[in-house]
Amino acid sequence: MFSKAKESEITLRTIMVLAGAGLILVQIILFREIGTVLHSTELSLTLVLVTFFLSLTIGYLISTPFSQRAVEAFVLTAGVFQIFLVPIIRALGIVGEWSGWELVGHLSILGLTGLVASSLFSIFLPRFSKDPKSLVSLYLWELSGSALGVGLSFMSIAIGHNLLISLHQVVVIILLILVLGRKRNLIFLIPSLVAVAIFSINLREPANRKYFEIKEGIYSARVLTSQYSEYQKIDIIEGNIDSIRKRFFYLDGWRQVGREPEDLLNKTLAELAIYLPNVPHNDVMIAGSGISTIVPVLLPVFKHVVSVEVDKDVVREFLKWTRPDLIKEKGWEVVIDDAYHYLLQTDRTFDVVINNVTGPFYLQSVRIFSENFFQLARKHLNFDGVYVTYLPEPFSEKSKSSYEVITGLRNVFDSVAVFNHRPSGNGFAIAGALPYEDMKRIVALAHWGDEDVVWFTPEEVYNLSHGANPINEWNYRILWRSGWKKLFD
Repeated sequence: MFSKAKESEITLRTIMVLAGAGLILVQIILFREIGTVLHSTELSLTLVLVTFFLSLTIGYLISTPFSQRAVEAFVLTAGVFQIFLVPIIRALGIVGEWSGWELVGHLSILGLTGLVASSLFSIFLPRFSKDPKSLVSLYLWELSGSALGVGLSFMSIAIGHNLLISLHQVVVIILLILVLGRKRNLIFLIPSLVAVAIFSINLREPANRKYFEIKEGIYSARVLTSQYSEYQKIDIIEGNIDSIRKRFFYLDGWRQVGREPEDLLNKTLAELAIYLPNVPHNDVMIAGSGISTIVPVLLPVFKHVVSVEVDKDVVREFLKWTRPDLIKEKGWEVVIDDAYHYLLQTDRTFDVVINNVTGPFYLQSVRIFSENFFQLARKHLNFDGVYVTYLPEPFSEKSKSSYEVITGLRNVFDSVAVFNHRPSGNGFAIAGALPYEDMKRIVALAHWGDEDVVWFTPEEVYNLSHGANPINEWNYRILWRSGWKKLFD
């Protein structure tokens, strides 16, 4: 294509393998990074799929009618863009928050970003193939590269997202060197990469601080840690809100603790476990770590507290920066596992099972809100045991997502009590063998004010939620519905 050396059979095959691998790797990176900016797994997945298929068409259109120099210019521009794709997406998130973009604006600019990133890998096949026989051969090499990319993507669960980003950057750099092997291109390429790398590294820390200042109102912020675990992005920020300096914990951009609504939600879950009448205080399991505001409240009351957290990095960073004193607590056990898988494997039973995982709007957490998980939880509850969870949204005539969770609970447990807790702004459900009237005694026992709690009778719960399909392994529509609700609201 560009020189005799590059048109050799080995070089062509290598280019096609790298193009196939790079196309898959960049989809995974786009999915995770855009999901962090949009705070929506389902919108990120939809956007990445759309840009992926559009990029195939655009890549083919660019590759055939344009001159060699024009294609080289696109390869160079898109290649440098790819190498610094992650800081670019994060910068766009900051700019979007600062500029007050609506969700459609975020989707448009991030979709364009994904389109440019993905189009690079789809221009080589039509450019190189000169006859049907070579087309089939080169396509098979590209397909083998895609298989390699899929394998590396699955490995990212073990090797971590940051290493996956590095592998993607290496693939792009080798691809650029093979395609743009002329000295004049390399002379331009190398200084460009160095300049953009210095620019990205120097702006990373102030950009993170600015993002949390604009989005969360955290001033004089200091980023204690910002990293990707095997499953999610972890940010721990120290800063001032209302002249009070605190530490704030974020997973995939969602604030977990540090401000009143989240802290009250966690505190309420803990109080439900402690003050529900006739519930023994021996063993309690938390689906999710609950390190900051649940475990410290439960430890003085329960003999054994078991936190089942799938992400070991969350536990490590949380203990390091927020509650290092908990490491010495003998009554607390941390199990690094998915809560669903843990209950499948263990024979232990509990007096209380608490759901404290991120809401059912993420692929990795929706199963914990499913009827299947509730069935598992009931098998591991003692005779007088209860299951306690917050609801995706306060219970009302429009809370369809909460209906699905409650229907799953009603299908599994003998008794389900539902109430809205005004101070935290959340709905909660208690499920077990306790009669509804006994569950209502929690208000007096926990010393809540009557005005803080709105109870719904079993008849009201049934009338509102009747007909809703529970979340289960065949029904994860809640993921898609929540995304489109964000878009069209």
